[in-house]
Amino acid sequence: MKSGRVIQSYDSEYTNAMFFKKGEYVHGEVKESPWKGWMWCSNNERIYRWVPESYIKLIDDKVNLFIFLKDYNAKELSVTKGEKLMLFYEESEWVWVRNQKGEEGWVPLKNVKAE
Repeated sequence: MKSGRVIQSYDSEYTNAMFFKKGEYVHGEVKESPWKGWMWCSNNERIYRWVPESYIKLIDDKVNLFIFLKDYNAKELSVTKGEKLMLFYEESEWVWVRNQKGEEGWVPLKNVKAE
């Protein structure tokens, strides 16, 4: 775990947490994204979130059905320039962080500098 600072503010489109469990099924779609390594997926309730491709495995290409290989929290975190963060792990140009209020979520790696 490292400390870091926000070098560019980021406003999340997806502030509510959405959890996926290992073994859960989702449908994936190809959707243009500025970040490599992510897939646009929906759960049974047709709620969509970005999911790291490394967290899922294709099991039926006829219906684009994937299974989760490990648990995943799809929450993004809005951050402000200058804010201090704890950096936990990186995934496909994003980093899982905790702010000083104790809130956790994904932030684009380009918006954060490790200290």
